[in-house]
Amino acid sequence: MTARRQRPARRALATVAVLASGLTTMTVASVIPTSAAAADPRPDAKAFLRQATQPAPLASAGRPEALRGGQRSDLAAAVRGVVADGAVAMTVRAERDRFALGAADGLRQWGERPPAGRNSPFRVASNTKMMVATLAMQLVEDGTWSLDTTVEDVWPGLIPGRGDEVTIENLLQHSSGIPDGVFPVVTANTDGPTMADAVEALEADYEPEQVLEAALAQPWTFEPGTQAVYSNTGYIVLGMLLERATGAPLAHLLRDNVFWPAGMTGTAYLTETGLPKPALVDTITADGQTYDLDGFDPELFAAAGAVVSTTKDLNAFTEALATGRLVKPATFERMRRTRPVQVTVDPQGSPVRVDYGLGVYRMPDPCEPGQFLWGHDGATFGTLSYAVTSLDGTRQVSAGWTGREYNTDGSVSYNPMEAIDAALSATCGRG
Repeated sequence: MTARRQRPARRALATVAVLASGLTTMTVASVIPTSAAAADPRPDAKAFLRQATQPAPLASAGRPEALRGGQRSDLAAAVRGVVADGAVAMTVRAERDRFALGAADGLRQWGERPPAGRNSPFRVASNTKMMVATLAMQLVEDGTWSLDTTVEDVWPGLIPGRGDEVTIENLLQHSSGIPDGVFPVVTANTDGPTMADAVEALEADYEPEQVLEAALAQPWTFEPGTQAVYSNTGYIVLGMLLERATGAPLAHLLRDNVFWPAGMTGTAYLTETGLPKPALVDTITADGQTYDLDGFDPELFAAAGAVVSTTKDLNAFTEALATGRLVKPATFERMRRTRPVQVTVDPQGSPVRVDYGLGVYRMPDPCEPGQFLWGHDGATFGTLSYAVTSLDGTRQVSAGWTGREYNTDGSVSYNPMEAIDAALSATCGRG
């Protein structure tokens, strides 16, 4: 493990968490940047921020060959192994027909004594998108919106010159073409070139409107509807539209229409700095230094990734979504109509895509050859997460882990998929 970084004297808690609410990785190498300049091996502020504010795909690198056997692995041992290899904490939960198998290991906060628990909350990052998409589809069901409703219809002038071209469907499926606004907003607050400078920049207060303003100051990525490239900014806009259409804060909309109906008792949409105890604290390791990221303003990512939840609640959510308790079966079927969405590029510069629907993506089901699991995953600077369900809602797996690695030589010390593979295999009911 790495030595703990000394916090700057000007603040007792100078490190900050920020939700880099993109997809995580099934091949852990893609969590780590592979393009760092060899001439300067030190962590670079802008390189770090760029990498951590862009998605790195989990589903696209699926390893069905590692799952086909359906062997029941020792989940607890697998989780212990991930932590022993370098993760700060990990919690995983597998369910089949309401039988639950869970495991947790590590520390809630690096260097502190409280252990991680099976029900420890953590930042779920882009798993928030599934929940926000569910809200949007509820408005489609009740006739408030259609998928063809435009931004201009809901909020005239929000996107000058393009609002009448961008639809709710575009925002849900990452096909709006709106540029990224997160990276430019954060780097504008970065005063120096080091990792410490980057962490300090993450202490600033951010608002969704700032992210949108930064996005609109850049050239449009592509014409709306012509391509699909993963977009945090698009979901931030979607959250703003939900509040505009209903007159209610997004935190209340999610609580009343998603969390409570799904039985998610340990989940919240955060709008203020800090985490509820006993949450897992975001932590990164970077070239021999460890950073606690515990003072982040979640409004930077807002509807793209501000939810804190537990593995139990994530499983409750995906089950409720799949079984018609949150939206009608026909609505969930519409959410599962996928198109290839580019989520990142590989080290050779080639696009990496996932089969993405409206707020959910699919990956091969290890228990049912030819079938798919449905869900999402997410990544903050210091926490990563995963949540999927079988189509019939009888099997769920979710996970959260801290200690995201960022090493300029591309090295990684642990593979979280060892534990997730064990959880997926445990749901197959064989072995």
